[in-house]
Amino acid sequence: MKRVLTFKQVLVVVFSLLLTNGLFAQFGTVPKSASFDNTTDISGTTIQMTVGKTYPFYVLPDTYYHPSYDLTDGSGLTPGFTWVWTVNAALSVADATANDNYVEITAGAATGGPYAISVIETAPAAMGSCADAGKTFSISVVAAPILAVNHTGTVEGCAGSAAITAVADVTMTPTGTSNFRVAYTLQIASLNAVGNPVNYYDAAKANPSATAFNAVEYTEAVPLAINAATDVMVTGGHTVIGTTRTRYTYTFSSINDLVSRRGDFVNIATPATATAGQFVYYDVAGAAAGTATHQLIVIVNPAPVTGPIYHIASTWAN
Repeated sequence: MKRVLTFKQVLVVVFSLLLTNGLFAQFGTVPKSASFDNTTDISGTTIQMTVGKTYPFYVLPDTYYHPSYDLTDGSGLTPGFTWVWTVNAALSVADATANDNYVEITAGAATGGPYAISVIETAPAAMGSCADAGKTFSISVVAAPILAVNHTGTVEGCAGSAAITAVADVTMTPTGTSNFRVAYTLQIASLNAVGNPVNYYDAAKANPSATAFNAVEYTEAVPLAINAATDVMVTGGHTVIGTTRTRYTYTFSSINDLVSRRGDFVNIATPATATAGQFVYYDVAGAAAGTATHQLIVIVNPAPVTGPIYHIASTWAN
């Protein structure tokens, strides 16, 4: 039967396969979203997968034996042909339909590799059971991305002091592959003398509001895109607003990268309209998402204004 990856329900049937074991498959379907580039030939190469992620793979049938094959929906295969997938036991394989030229391979919980994988197409007995040497590729399993922040905790000091200028740049350093997406918030508030919020401000430190909100809010649905260490300081740096104490609260929550997002392909219902919120994010410290946050609080104090010096009026003793 026909099936399309982006709309199918995956039956998770896990096979522990040694390099000497094979998975026979026929009757395949290919993910059809061109925006996800499902036509890249990875034969002879090594690709990366994030631990625990699942990638879809298909082998293009021989064009002579399958002249009507349609790679957009997997139809048009000539009956009787089989494909043998040989997969390292460090990986697991699931397939929603027996006898399929399409498989889903899941990385284990440990990093490692590269792990070799091969696939061979075989003709039915009526055509001589012919088979060639097949194609191979490899998978390296990599760790989930993490995010290091150059400052955490609470820093308080006078405007322009060394303590404040030391955190003038809040730098995020991602660890992983590339094309990182980071979720974090920044809240800016003016404080009274005892440290209670008076007003909250946008990133330009304008438009005061008594209601708390985040001046900059990179959520998982609308993340910040970075490729290397990046400054995320507010406009004008850490300065006081007017003559009041000013607090900057950064809360760094989660991160993902190119490889981990690619592994979410099978879970995205509609790739043409997919948003970042459909991808899995990891906690900045590398733990399970949502288990911890990194927070930096910067409190900038205005210098006190020295008042007039008073003296008994010179006319007082007249």
